[in-house]
Amino acid sequence: MTDSPLPDGDDHQVIRLGAEEAVIVPLEEYRWLRKVHDWQQGTGRVRTNAEEFLKLSGLSEEDQQKLRDKHGI
Repeated sequence: MTDSPLPDGDDHQVIRLGAEEAVIVPLEEYRWLRKVHDWQQGTGRVRTNAEEFLKLSGLSEEDQQKLRDKHGI
């Protein structure tokens, strides 16, 4: 392929599987991507706002404030 479908600097290998293009990734990266996908699709996931998350996080008030400052919460 002459034109890469990947962003500049991405060194993954692109292959063709029938009519589809695919990217070869190391197994460890695939496992991480799979976990993220499964988590995002999980039915038991609870959605909450940032303040509620911090309240339930178990972090100290100091650490919570650091995160608020860092992320503009």
